[in-house]
Amino acid sequence: MPLKARLILVVAVALASCNHESFSDLDQPVAADAAAGSASEAPMTRSGIRGRVQAQDGSPVSGALIQAECAAEPCQPIPEIGIFSNTDGVFFWPLREGGYRFTARKDDLTSCPLTAVVGPSKDDPITLTLSAYTTAGCPR
Repeated sequence: MPLKARLILVVAVALASCNHESFSDLDQPVAADAAAGSASEAPMTRSGIRGRVQAQDGSPVSGALIQAECAAEPCQPIPEIGIFSNTDGVFFWPLREGGYRFTARKDDLTSCPLTAVVGPSKDDPITLTLSAYTTAGCPR
């Protein structure tokens, strides 16, 4: 049997032996109206965080990277690594209910981390102000 045919056969057998069902829980929709993938998974709600990124003078900052990390137990999965503010400095990030710590960055500027709770009754927007300070200069 030629080498190319053997290689194709080996790849075909390897792919056939993979258990694709074991990866099905990794491919869940992240849209705010998506249904839960399993009974053990917390359903995605229409909750999320609204906010604005601004410069120290209050002007909007477009294209700022907003990131979130868990700030309360139990930690909820965060569907994206980060999102960007729009041309008006505004953003909305659909997230599961829970506590998160948010930070914004653009170029050499960063915001102090801001802790907020996401939930259906928590619809107050947050404001992240960019500055040249380090996290050591942030209020605790």
